[in-house]
Amino acid sequence: MESNPLRVVSLLPSATDILAVAGAVDLLVGRSHECNWPSGVERLPILTGAVNQFINSKQMDDVVNASLERGEGLYFLEQELLKELKPDVIVTQDLCNVCSVDLQLVQKTVDQLSIKPRILTLNPQKLSDVLEDIVKVGKAVGCQQQSETTVTALKQRVHKAREVAKGASKDCKPITVAFVEWLDPLFVGGHWTPEMIQMAGATHPLNKPIGNGGAGPSIRIPNEALVEADCDWIIVCPCGFTIEDTKKEEDLLSTKSWWQNLRAVKEGRVVIVDGNQMFARPGPRLVDALEFLVGLLHNRPALIPADFPWTWWDTQKETASAASKPKSQSPDTNGKASSNTAKDSSQVPDSSDSADVSNQVPNGSSSSCGGIDVACNGTASNSCALPVGSSSQDHTDTLDSSSKQLTAAEHAGGATQGGASKAGQQTAQQSKSALQSGVQGGSIAGQQTAEQSEESSGSAEGRARQGAGERKWGAAPFLGAEIEEAHAAAIHAGDH
Repeated sequence: MESNPLRVVSLLPSATDILAVAGAVDLLVGRSHECNWPSGVERLPILTGAVNQFINSKQMDDVVNASLERGEGLYFLEQELLKELKPDVIVTQDLCNVCSVDLQLVQKTVDQLSIKPRILTLNPQKLSDVLEDIVKVGKAVGCQQQSETTVTALKQRVHKAREVAKGASKDCKPITVAFVEWLDPLFVGGHWTPEMIQMAGATHPLNKPIGNGGAGPSIRIPNEALVEADCDWIIVCPCGFTIEDTKKEEDLLSTKSWWQNLRAVKEGRVVIVDGNQMFARPGPRLVDALEFLVGLLHNRPALIPADFPWTWWDTQKETASAASKPKSQSPDTNGKASSNTAKDSSQVPDSSDSADVSNQVPNGSSSSCGGIDVACNGTASNSCALPVGSSSQDHTDTLDSSSKQLTAAEHAGGATQGGASKAGQQTAQQSKSALQSGVQGGSIAGQQTAEQSEESSGSAEGRARQGAGERKWGAAPFLGAEIEEAHAAAIHAGDH
């Protein structure tokens, strides 16, 4: 006689993400108030909620500290509803009491049930722990084979992303990254995030990984620490914030003179990532985040998953008062990268804001590593762009190969396909710079014949305009023949 399927409750978003890629999302009968992926889980009964209402970053930090000092929890659990749902398995965590309902409250509620479900607790510290948790959850809910298939695909993507990063950063000055996880007060990322930045060929000096693992919890830092570090890149990804949430609090930093004088701000290398979906959730989409890091830091836009939620920080205010203009390899040499950034990932910046696309690394100057003007081998051109004997097409193909074979693993195997369209989030200057770097070695220049290069710009413009209606990055403003061709070539590379 066939047994009834298990009834599963997830009390944290990352667990729901894991259940989805393990093929067990249909077993869910209840969720936390923050579980919102994959689409469809919103219909499930909600078992948790926040005790305090969020107003702004400073207010929430004060409330959290006061609650913890009093020994009070930050979340409530609908205990009667949990009893009614009669779950066989409850997936929860014991990593962070600030992030979701605490284990003690869950255990106290379960102790009152006549038939006690199994409590599966997750406590990852690094990326490999997260991958192990996928198998752990899969086994617990009877989906071991699917979970193992998913992890195999994810591991392949991790390996290939790291290989691209290794090749792209060969003989280059290490890229430094500040990962901002809270705006007021400032917190920088911990646990798996610094480790992933290191995997992407960069360093996170404000909270370094311990050995070959995670970095411990995120830490509060004074403003002076961020100033002193003066990192090449700043990634703003407040925990639990959507991109729009973060934009509402941009003035917490953008109006400060110390922020305006940071090198990454002046040179347009500050991005916002959706912290409600990415990095803060220790689930399968951390691999998407790793690919994003590699693509961003090493000018490989085709590596960034097509649906990855990110945009440029609005540097209009900062650059308006800055004494010096951004360098030629920054996202926008006119110093207005984010003020003209597309509102979503399907758009391309307006052509009226495009910079001179010929403004690349000048002859005789050092090449760019990750869009940063630093010396690489003391030579010009693209000495640091790719490993010796390889091309960007090789790396794009290897990142896509495993995903095309594993459709059963859903999101876990297919994040890199079509990733080149994400270049549409960048300003015209950065798009051209990044795409030229990402398809160097034949995808653009190598495919253009001498006859094509000799044709008049008007003819090229006409051909590009004629095909604009069929392009894959949507009905965005026409950017000019060269940039349109760069986008098309990069997307073609990503599709093959």
